[in-house]
Amino acid sequence: MRMIPSTPLFGPNGNRPPKSEVRIFNKLRECFIERNDFVCFHSLNLTRHEYKRFGEADFVILSPYGLYVVEVKGGGISVSEGRWTSENNEGVHNISDPFKQAHGALQAIYNKLKDMGQIKPVANYKYTIAMGYGVIFPDSFWSVKGAEWERAQICDRSDTKNIENWLKGLMGFWRKKDFNDRVFSSDEIKAIERFLRPSVEYVESLGQKLERLEESRVGLTEQQYQILDFAEYNPRGLFFGGAGTGKTFLAAELSRRSSALGKSVALVCKSPFLRSYLKNLLDDFTVQVYAIESFRREREFAGKSKFDVIILDEGQDLFNLEDILEIEDALEGGFKHGSWFAFHDAKNQSGLVGNTTAEGLSYLEEFSPIKLPLTTNCRNTKQILSMVQDKLGVDMGNIGTGEGSSVREQVANSQDEACHLLNAEISFLVENGIPTHNITLLSPLPWHESIAANLCDAFGLQIQRVDSYSIESFPPAELSFCEVANFKGLENSVIILIDVEKAALEESGVRKASLYVGMSRARDILSVIWRGY
Repeated sequence: MRMIPSTPLFGPNGNRPPKSEVRIFNKLRECFIERNDFVCFHSLNLTRHEYKRFGEADFVILSPYGLYVVEVKGGGISVSEGRWTSENNEGVHNISDPFKQAHGALQAIYNKLKDMGQIKPVANYKYTIAMGYGVIFPDSFWSVKGAEWERAQICDRSDTKNIENWLKGLMGFWRKKDFNDRVFSSDEIKAIERFLRPSVEYVESLGQKLERLEESRVGLTEQQYQILDFAEYNPRGLFFGGAGTGKTFLAAELSRRSSALGKSVALVCKSPFLRSYLKNLLDDFTVQVYAIESFRREREFAGKSKFDVIILDEGQDLFNLEDILEIEDALEGGFKHGSWFAFHDAKNQSGLVGNTTAEGLSYLEEFSPIKLPLTTNCRNTKQILSMVQDKLGVDMGNIGTGEGSSVREQVANSQDEACHLLNAEISFLVENGIPTHNITLLSPLPWHESIAANLCDAFGLQIQRVDSYSIESFPPAELSFCEVANFKGLENSVIILIDVEKAALEESGVRKASLYVGMSRARDILSVIWRGY
């Protein structure tokens, strides 16, 4: 049976899933192991209520034989006069009636599927599909009789030794009870899976990770689902795509999922800035994050010689034989027999940080990894996507995140004019309700050579210079500045690109790559102040 998501992830606000649910999750994934048409949705990481398509449900099982909701209640369970309690190490506390919870969730799912046209009436059947619900008490032996439930609906501690048998009995019970022997077609299963999956599998956006109060979340695209699914069943992979197609997002998520399966995982990149950001992002997980320059030294210091899985982010910066061979030395089984995945944009971003050689990439391709493109842009608005593709002639994928503001371009004919234009642009954004922490100034130049430094002197603006330490809490509380090369893999809502020349648009080297990276970091608003002096 396929599990969605493939690992029991942390819930909203970083809360850990109950141990009882994790145990049942692992047992369920062992059920119907040869049946790809059985799907189990785990709702631990459902996000805020306005994003839900149905109410809380621990597990939702979709199969050719119907749709079933399973509620899990750990601890010592008791019921007296309709009052349910659970007892654990922290004492006794009241809980909701699990049968009413499961029934309510099931009815909500069915109604939503029907209302949205996902299931259609079938002659001679009260319900188009067989459906039912059950409850698992993994820590209790159940002997309580009640009018509200049948024994077939209950999986207690003794039944958890063979949950597959219990599930077969549960399905048989409901199909017989409702006189419904109809079997789902594969097309029906796929359609319902596509509908239910976004309701369950939500992961945090990198750009909003640290803004916990907003709990901003984005749903994975179908293509990103495909990448994660392929990675689950293939030990090696090369995934490539333009800026904004979710490479860093997926590298972090794949690292997290591999770690949740109990594997030792190393996530490696070139930039110390990106390393610090990813390290903080994955702080709740046992993923080791490294910048290649300190990879060997830190491993030796920690006494860690080999990893079960190694994942490369911004792989194009690591595709040289020296770095590749050092990484291979840390992988259990090497690149030939070990498990590894690389996310890269070798076509457009090579040379800005580190270097790519045909030898490095060719060496990896010798080991028959799956190779999949990422072509769906899930970062930039259509206006930003169109502008970058038109001016630079690069492929950043398609679709985008929707309509946004037009890209704002201005030309400064002197350094003094550039400072005034930049100050006016920042003032315009702030006056229109954009918080300063959503604005980042990007430059190909270091701080002391940039007009941003002059801006502080001339107008007294407070600007946070992003470094490998402050990036851990990005975005900061105020306006920020960073060199383009150090901002790879990162993003912000508003980017003002400064100290750049239009002549770089016609080039093919580092300066053009810098424009590409700088422009593509903007999620919602992009402003460019061209240097005409």
